[in-house]
Amino acid sequence: MNVNVPVNVNDPDVQRGDRSLSDRDLTDWGRPVGIRGRRIVHVHGRTSGAPTGRDGALESGAVPGISQEIPPKSCGTLVAIGTLAEVLMTQVAQVDGMMIEFWGVRGSIASPGPDTAGVGGNTSCVAVRCGDTQLVLDAGTGIRRLGDALMGAGPVDVTLLLSHQHWDHIQGLPFFVPAYLPSTKLRIVGGHNGVWTLPETLSHQMRAPVFPVRLDELGADICLQEVRHGQRFDVGPAEVRVAKLNHPGGVFAFRIDHGGRSMVYATDTEHYACVDPTLLALTEGADVLVYDSQYTPDEYSGARGRSKVGWGHSTYVAACEVARSAGVGQLVLFHHDPQRTDTEVAHIEERSRALFGPTAVAAREGMRIELAGVAGRVEAAA
Repeated sequence: MNVNVPVNVNDPDVQRGDRSLSDRDLTDWGRPVGIRGRRIVHVHGRTSGAPTGRDGALESGAVPGISQEIPPKSCGTLVAIGTLAEVLMTQVAQVDGMMIEFWGVRGSIASPGPDTAGVGGNTSCVAVRCGDTQLVLDAGTGIRRLGDALMGAGPVDVTLLLSHQHWDHIQGLPFFVPAYLPSTKLRIVGGHNGVWTLPETLSHQMRAPVFPVRLDELGADICLQEVRHGQRFDVGPAEVRVAKLNHPGGVFAFRIDHGGRSMVYATDTEHYACVDPTLLALTEGADVLVYDSQYTPDEYSGARGRSKVGWGHSTYVAACEVARSAGVGQLVLFHHDPQRTDTEVAHIEERSRALFGPTAVAAREGMRIELAGVAGRVEAAA
């Protein structure tokens, strides 16, 4: 008989456990069910000579009718427990989640100054860590400080995903210090912009007379890879999906999936009269959507200033429409206009929460989003 009830992980017997049970004593394993930010453990199984079924599970400390959360300090650990009168811990499987950290959130051009210091003035750069694998989305000016932080943790091994090659998304690369070190492994992924290949574009910004060091003079082990719309590829344990969106010269959005969690990075894209079906398909069910929200509706339409239609950027209202349609968990407003003050960003954030809900937030430098991993099926060792 199989049971499917939550385990009371706060029970002292569960915490103490007994590792003497062999894997062959378990006849079935269950699939844990995830919620945002935590993990829930459900149990299937039985052993010979021990109570089975619902009664056995209850005797083992299971809590009927509710889901029991693992405490935050235990995030990343799935405990597989047999339904025994004496709770027996049989296997512990590490399930890493995802850490998203914002190093540059501004669009078009860096905008330092007292009116933007709270949100931050650096251009696009978002770090995503999946277990021990480090990905970076775009190389705007924010990547300089990220590089310094990464070096503090030892040799750097990074995959850099470039949405496109406009200046505000690549200008920080020449100042990414790990790129100068022979101990660094740097994989740069992007697309052809219709004029130059990815290597040609990056080489162009790093040559005389605009910069004194050429790309081919950097000391790191650098691999350049071009991708196309619809492509999927793995970066360590993470899966990356690519979709082409709407921006002059082209732009890619990326979806990163790892540990049962997902985030979508969709900057520098202009919305249509309806939700972009390509973006909707990419974003469906994602935990986090980072979306271009450079303009207000009045700025975009020209009701306030010159019309921005055709410039390749979107609004916070369109961001909310995409997030609602795709059923995402959290919306992050990104690529703030360089003239947008901290106060104005806060007002847009407030309006977005009225449209989408309390999980809408404006990206700020230093902001972190932690997504605990959600395990799939746990297999007993042979």
